[in-house]
Amino acid sequence: MVLDYVSRPDVFAALWPPLVRGYCLDALEHETVGGPLDPAAWLETLLAAGPQWVDGPGLGSTITFASPTVGGAGLALEGQLVQLSAFAQDGDAPHAHRILRPSRRR
Repeated sequence: MVLDYVSRPDVFAALWPPLVRGYCLDALEHETVGGPLDPAAWLETLLAAGPQWVDGPGLGSTITFASPTVGGAGLALEGQLVQLSAFAQDGDAPHAHRILRPSRRR
């Protein structure tokens, strides 16, 4: 399960096709999928994960969060969420929320 948020609909529309292709390619690397997740419960876990805010090297602040079932990161600028990516993960995979580089997807 993944949640991708981009604050501008036109930017999200441009990102949608590459995001879908990337997730499809990532899915090809997995033979099995874990049991079904309850989206509402997963979203509650995401909201309760306790984000960490760090000033970014440029504009805005980086937001990271992790729990046994969700991890991810985002960017905020002037108090507004600009981008957020959250991924379901199992408790044994601390970096399961990272997206593979395209070269690793081949």
